[in-house]
Amino acid sequence: MMVIWDGAPIHRSKLVTQYVASTEGRITIERLPAYAPELNPAEYIWAH
Repeated sequence: MMVIWDGAPIHRSKLVTQYVASTEGRITIERLPAYAPELNPAEYIWAH
């Protein structure tokens, strides 16, 4: 499974890091910048 998330501090917590490591590659992480509304099409809906 691939998880895509932003760079928020909660996503880098020790607990999350340990959990992802424990999955032995079954979960891969694609990190996005902490604030990148241009990468999230839903942001354009709320911009009006």
